[in-house]
Amino acid sequence: MLSSIQLANSYVTVDLGKFQRNLQRVQSYLNPDTELMFTAKSNGYGHGLIEMALYATEHCGIRKISTAMILEAVELRQAGYAGFLMVLGGIPPAALPAVVEYDLVTACYNADLAIQLNDLAGKAGKVLDIHLKIDSGMHRLGVTPGDELQQLLDVLKKLPHLHLDGCFTHLANADEANQIVSNRQLDLFDQAIVQLHANGIDPQWLHTAGSDAVITSRRSHYNLVRPAAILYGYDTAEGPFNRLGVEPVLSWHSVVTNIRTVKAGEAAGYSAFYQPEQETRLAIIGFGASDGYLRSLVNKDPKQNGYVLLHGKKAPVVAICMDQSFVDISQIPETKIGDPVTVLGTDGALSVTAYELKSLSHTTIGYVLASISSRPPRIYID
Repeated sequence: MLSSIQLANSYVTVDLGKFQRNLQRVQSYLNPDTELMFTAKSNGYGHGLIEMALYATEHCGIRKISTAMILEAVELRQAGYAGFLMVLGGIPPAALPAVVEYDLVTACYNADLAIQLNDLAGKAGKVLDIHLKIDSGMHRLGVTPGDELQQLLDVLKKLPHLHLDGCFTHLANADEANQIVSNRQLDLFDQAIVQLHANGIDPQWLHTAGSDAVITSRRSHYNLVRPAAILYGYDTAEGPFNRLGVEPVLSWHSVVTNIRTVKAGEAAGYSAFYQPEQETRLAIIGFGASDGYLRSLVNKDPKQNGYVLLHGKKAPVVAICMDQSFVDISQIPETKIGDPVTVLGTDGALSVTAYELKSLSHTTIGYVLASISSRPPRIYID
């Protein structure tokens, strides 16, 4: 039987050894009394939600996992993960029974949510752990310190089936070197903690720091951090490049499936997208937009586009379809059908990095990685 690599037009390789080393580097940077909660959201930023979460807990000593959505958390429970599991984002009302069924820790960000969770937990004879979400300036989820927080605390005091185990916020500008905005948010978060203490509430866990804040703001660490991107090998904050020496974990590979020559005056791709000024040799590659390659990386001017690596050389992507792409191989005459192609990663002395794709597509590294769809199979190596 053929392997998934042999059957696939493109595939993703995930180096678990690099992931483990990255995690160790981040943990070594933290204070001894600060725990690391691995945020395994968005299909593990393209690395695989279940695979990365289970590897982190079974082989790297991680005791806490968080996801962005409840569906992700349920998938992890169904895959066998029984430990601490938190949902950081908003929860659809119809999904609330799953919080109780799967013993999830959730963000608590308004009174209605708290009352519904308490009722469901009471019917099940359980007490649920919740983490109170403070809105310190993101204005997405949470309550602000002062009257709004007090109103929610007054409600929580009357709900016997909820246990306020933690308190957290989200920093909107954590990647900025000057930390002016982050410090203003942390001031508000500290006000919220003082208010909790004044109400006789002392949450066990306090957390505000994702990957960027882990690097830029030691003040934000408290006793729990929740990184994602830096564990996959990316330091995206302003300042010196890659301060902890983390290594990209993921690479993406494809294959040349055909070679065509397009003359000046002809065109290639839908709607005559690519119109060369001179005769051009094109390789057809087995990946496309449906595999997660961003369309914003492919413009009319190839000089602005992303590129792949063939025979250790750059080949610009000149047009893209849902399932196939066109690259210019005029400067790589040795290319032949069946040749391996590096979409993201290293070939010889050159690399295609997520940093470059981020800049070319005017987005974030998280979006570049999380956009890689589930169609390319993941190959895990250790």
